[in-house]
Amino acid sequence: MGNLNFTVIICTKDRRADVARCLDSLAAELPRPNWDVLVIDNASTDDTSEFVRDQAAKNPVTLRVIYEEHAGLSYARNRGLIESNSQYVIFVDDDVSFHSGWCQAFEECAQSYSCAAAGGTIIPVFPDEVPSWYVKGVMADGGTTTGNYQPSKVAAAITEGGLIGHPRGGNMLLDRQLVIDLGSFRVDLGWGKKRIPAEETELFKRIHASGGVVRFTPKATVNHHLDAGRMNLPYLRKWHIGYGRASILMRPPKNQLRWLFKFVEQIFNIIFYSLRLHLPGGQRNFRAHRKQRQSLGRVMQMLGL
Repeated sequence: MGNLNFTVIICTKDRRADVARCLDSLAAELPRPNWDVLVIDNASTDDTSEFVRDQAAKNPVTLRVIYEEHAGLSYARNRGLIESNSQYVIFVDDDVSFHSGWCQAFEECAQSYSCAAAGGTIIPVFPDEVPSWYVKGVMADGGTTTGNYQPSKVAAAITEGGLIGHPRGGNMLLDRQLVIDLGSFRVDLGWGKKRIPAEETELFKRIHASGGVVRFTPKATVNHHLDAGRMNLPYLRKWHIGYGRASILMRPPKNQLRWLFKFVEQIFNIIFYSLRLHLPGGQRNFRAHRKQRQSLGRVMQMLGL
């Protein structure tokens, strides 16, 4: 791979068991020349840092753990960018496992296209106890809260507004210095106390605007092992409220008139989809939950609540 080097960054908080599975799976792909692993312990209250240090002492891979006291995914990711010295960083969720060839796929993509960013396939793995109606419903609505990302069976370019959506944060490669030069991740976005997602969505808009090459490489595949506690309607509704907030933070109305039109539109959506949810079968209408809660999140953000 010439002089290209890569750091796998795993951001985590109070999920020691998930980190253990992730590192065990990654060990099958590594060690490889010019690769290392960095765990960002994002203000955990368990023994995550101690566990990773113990693993590092007996692991053939260069493995480090850094404690980041500011809780929030964007803070953790930005700390990872600072602490890494690699040209490329690859962010993965702490609850993934890796398919064979994952490293090679990202290496070849970076080498062939001099990527600013790239994304790999994410396959949701549902716990057995999650009801089949929920699995079918959330996946039919895009699988947003599952991290699902299976846009194509072949490698492809990703363009702003194109047919293939931007890479997902649970399995994405970034040109480290470019991202730092662009201002890194916005800390008012990113999973944290207010459960506001979309920090990678906003970053990819800046990457596209900079002219950076973004690719999808299907063979860089991970399984996303979902937490049963998050696979339910209350969690889904909270997630979509957060996304509604994020959409206003990313694209605030440009003037008072547009603010008013946007506000009225969201109130209408809340009323309309609330009625839809009370019709027969409405509670299993995932689109109605999504539309209603995202509109509620937009109203809350517009009112500063």
